[in-house]
Amino acid sequence: MAGIYIHIPFCERKCRYCDFYSEEFSGINRRKQNIDLLINPNSLSVFSDFLSREIALFTATHKELPLITSIFFGGGTPSLLPSGQLSSIIKLLHSQFNITDDAEISLEANPGTLSSAKLKSYRAAGVNRLSIGAQSFVASELNFLERIHNPRQIEEAFSNARNAGFDNISLDLMFSVPGQSKDTLAFSLERTFELYPEHISSYSLIYEPETPLYNDLQNGKFRKLNEEEDAELYEYTMDTLRQAGYIQYEVSNYALSDKYKCRHNLNYWSGGEYLAFGPSAHSYLRGRRAWNERDLNRYYESLKNGKLPIEDSELLSKLDKLNEIIMLGLRAEGLILSDLKSEFSLDLFSVAGTYIQQMIDDDFLIYDGKTLAATSKGYRVCDEIILNIISAI
Repeated sequence: MAGIYIHIPFCERKCRYCDFYSEEFSGINRRKQNIDLLINPNSLSVFSDFLSREIALFTATHKELPLITSIFFGGGTPSLLPSGQLSSIIKLLHSQFNITDDAEISLEANPGTLSSAKLKSYRAAGVNRLSIGAQSFVASELNFLERIHNPRQIEEAFSNARNAGFDNISLDLMFSVPGQSKDTLAFSLERTFELYPEHISSYSLIYEPETPLYNDLQNGKFRKLNEEEDAELYEYTMDTLRQAGYIQYEVSNYALSDKYKCRHNLNYWSGGEYLAFGPSAHSYLRGRRAWNERDLNRYYESLKNGKLPIEDSELLSKLDKLNEIIMLGLRAEGLILSDLKSEFSLDLFSVAGTYIQQMIDDDFLIYDGKTLAATSKGYRVCDEIILNIISAI
């Protein structure tokens, strides 16, 4: 079983903190100027055509493909896609792959790009899980992040999604935004609970090199929250979400029940296979990781020449795969130790038992005789725990 990831590389305006590959798409306003979008080389219709070429070329050159249980449209801003193009892509995927009838089909969406009609069309096209990038319900924080939406638009988008028939909605929130306090974070969480989404992702703001946000930080244009402040807000988020009935099943992800855990991401975290299409998209199939060109022109050029737009690939060594499974597992729902023993001939307690037992005694890890997992306390320092365990192997 595997998932499919589709990367839509366009944004109305690129957020200052984002280092994912995307291009600003000014074409969405060109209809008002009576300019045909089809003549724009960065238009969504042109991109959709090339994306379809890539998918068809991939299936023509690969045999015995895995059963697909999830599809995830990420970006960029996938909700810029007109519903007709999204529907065509989903239909193409169904024609090219063996996809389960109950497959989870997720779409990331910016509240500023959603209309009631578009949401109804997305639902009719087969999207059954919506991930709305709210980030905050505080206007000043949204302005700092340079989001294109305001708090009112989050609520409108959520309400319209419910009316369109979406019963599995996730909201993204962000903490450690400069100027944020526990009170403003509490306000965003309270507004989120009023909407009552089935899933919440809550991330700490990361300063990725070469982003405008990172450059502004280096130039002293604002003060970054320190590690103690970040830890306090993370702990507050975890505790508040838990009290509201959400289950933490990964460092940054919470669900109302097992039913609403993101199936696509669970596949990543368990070391499963995934196919990926679109510029910069990464895939993992039969032990090999491959990644596409991180440039729209090079992506188009490869496909024009009848070649898959792969920039490079690597075959993971057994140790690489083991380290990745440990890293992903301890950040999520844990490691089944018998699986490590059967696949890698590794008894984790024999190589790192003293350290693991200390983490169990100190309530950072929990072991039920089958699965070794992080506790809520352990999630706060899981990167350090993972590093120490991997170093012992």
